[in-house]
Amino acid sequence: MIYNRERFNQTMNFADYPFHATDVDSLTHIHKRMWLLNEAKSEGVDISRGQEITIKDMVNDLGFSKPTFFVVTHHNTRPTEDITGENLFVSTVYFKAPHLNKVIVHDYEKDERPTFRKFMEILSFIVGAEDKLKHGHLPRIESDSFFDKYPNLRPEIIKVLTNEDMMRSFAELDYWDEEDFSPEQKAFMLACGAFDEMRFYEYHFLTWADQTQH
Repeated sequence: MIYNRERFNQTMNFADYPFHATDVDSLTHIHKRMWLLNEAKSEGVDISRGQEITIKDMVNDLGFSKPTFFVVTHHNTRPTEDITGENLFVSTVYFKAPHLNKVIVHDYEKDERPTFRKFMEILSFIVGAEDKLKHGHLPRIESDSFFDKYPNLRPEIIKVLTNEDMMRSFAELDYWDEEDFSPEQKAFMLACGAFDEMRFYEYHFLTWADQTQH
């Protein structure tokens, strides 16, 4: 929200700062749920090498405690237009969560880029922050090339995924009785993205183990 349009075009001059500095275009912090940062660029303009290094370091550090997303968006607007969640399109996502040991970088194909608004609404469901959406916004449950890989990042899921012994014990079970699932087993199943195929246990555990070793 712009509260003082008279000062909106006033330049923040970093020239006399003792250290080099940069800014971000938006920051959202949902307590115990996520960090979400956004850097918006005009269509055809990329972030600099220095910005990318900073983004990866920030995401790596914040992602140890809770899911962290730094989103690079692009717009094709006139200088007289407001830049909004509907005309910003997500190009790249830098992501880390406590169960991952490295920053994941996901690039959208240009014709598949979601609006930033749509991205945030899906994200609210993934991290369990639906109750934090502003009035009039609803969480979306739909396919997305990034979220298909990370279908649930709620705290209970992270708890399971950060417990290697628990993950291994669940993955090595030969049979589960769905009626007797513990909350942790349900979280593990949900994190793996399926309830009806036995073969996904080994695949998802090995995928997770491989991620933790690189």
